[in-house]
Amino acid sequence: MNSLGSITAIFDNTSEIICFFDSEGLIRYINEPGKNELKVDMLEANIRDILPNFFQRDKDNLEYVE
Repeated sequence: MNSLGSITAIFDNTSEIICFFDSEGLIRYINEPGKNELKVDMLEANIRDILPNFFQRDKDNLEYVE
C-alpha cells in the first residue's frame, strides 16, 4: 500500500468526518463516516450544497482555511 492509501485507510477507519475540497468547493475526498453522515455518495459534490449554512456562496472557500 502506498502512503496515500495508508493515510486514506486511517481516515476511513476514524469516527470523525474528514472531507477535503478544492477552492471551487468540489469534494475531492470524503471518508466513510462523512459519506454516511452527510449522505454524500460521490466525489465532486459541492461542499456548499452539502453544508449551505456553513459555507456561504458569497464567500471564497479559501476564507475558511487558515
